[in-house]
Amino acid sequence: MEFDNQIDTIQERMKRPVFLTVLCILTFVSTGYGILSGILIGISGKPSAEFIQEQQVKTAIMADEFRSTGFLYFADVMDKLGRMQTQVFENNSLHATITVIVSIVGLFGAWLMFKGRKLGFHFYIMYSIASVAAIYLIASAVNISSFYVIVNLVFAGIFVFMYSRNLKWMK
Repeated sequence: MEFDNQIDTIQERMKRPVFLTVLCILTFVSTGYGILSGILIGISGKPSAEFIQEQQVKTAIMADEFRSTGFLYFADVMDKLGRMQTQVFENNSLHATITVIVSIVGLFGAWLMFKGRKLGFHFYIMYSIASVAAIYLIASAVNISSFYVIVNLVFAGIFVFMYSRNLKWMK
């Protein structure tokens, strides 16, 4: 018990690493944006059929541009993103709910790490995995581009790695 108090006293004397503070602020901003956008998505309701149609046309035009320049892979990515986006619009309530819940987990994890708790790192890992995997609850796997998943996994992995550099400061 006395040993734990000594550790707490030593950690209080040690300042929070600046890098950890920067990472936490970035996470506070991004998860706060996620919570706010999830709430606004839920309040605004399902987009109109006209809006969905406009978005489908825009992605189809982009896919055709890629196709005409010979970038067939990116044309396929755009086709899948268009279909995925349509399913996200159709599952508006589920999308809003998942966005808010996942963002709250990330915010909580960052807050714990900001306060010096390693448990926050584990919550942040859960947030990172859930933020990538959540799309599979909203859209069918056939409409999800591997490019989309890989890019999101890379960014999540980079942030998990950067947070892991600060674990020695946390208890």
